[in-house]
Amino acid sequence: VQAKMRSVVHLFLFSVLLEGIHCHYVGTWNIQNFGPTKAKNEELLTKISQICGNFDVLAIQEISDTSGKAMETLMNKLPNYGMVMSQRVGQGGYAEQYAVIYNKMKFIVTSVGVYNGSSEFKRAPYFATVKSLKSDLFFGLGVIHTSPELAVTEVDRLADAADWYISTTNHENVMVVGDYNSACNYVRTKDYRNIRLYTRPDFRWLVPTCFDSTVSETTDCAYDRIVIKGERLWGKIVPFSSEVYDYKKIYRLNQKVAESISDHYPVRLEMQD
Repeated sequence: VQAKMRSVVHLFLFSVLLEGIHCHYVGTWNIQNFGPTKAKNEELLTKISQICGNFDVLAIQEISDTSGKAMETLMNKLPNYGMVMSQRVGQGGYAEQYAVIYNKMKFIVTSVGVYNGSSEFKRAPYFATVKSLKSDLFFGLGVIHTSPELAVTEVDRLADAADWYISTTNHENVMVVGDYNSACNYVRTKDYRNIRLYTRPDFRWLVPTCFDSTVSETTDCAYDRIVIKGERLWGKIVPFSSEVYDYKKIYRLNQKVAESISDHYPVRLEMQD
């Protein structure tokens, strides 16, 4: 009986400990060509909002709408979320906006701006600062959608962009996420030795190359990545929590519907306060 009582007490204490630890999902998603067409499709928009609602902080790429109304329509379906958004980056058919949406009950996110070495990128990365409302969790968040044919060069230069954020804000912990295009034909294994974001020991890559973040059944590429810098931030990452959010499988969608949402799955990891 005493042994059973001790087990009950241990389980109770463990549950209390778990309740005291607040975990958050932070991720990135390229919502392919997100603009008025998708925003006006109620079925698609509902599914996109459901997917977004599974993240506490989500960096979004490929917002193609020049009016801003598409994101406004999406945010109307996410009343507990706030948003910061970049200016348009890139030119012509390469132009888009980035956004960071966040759970207002857990976080406050403030815009820092587009990296001032913008000529080094077809679409310069955008940075914001993320702060937990309930703890000392505090970090920079950079968002990028690289140009596929320039992926090696642009991913290398993300090291400079991360350093720029640190020097601009005096915050030492930063996470750089997005559609890196850093896999398959765009970035090969031999290319990584020329990428400072990879070779510098102060950066950690948290989405492995074996992941497949593409929706297509004919590709298997880890295009979407999460890279961090800073020991304090590293200590907040739940070990081995990185994952592809396979919405096709989770929502039991057919291939056609899954691809109509995007050609990328989100990727995410778990953080603790």
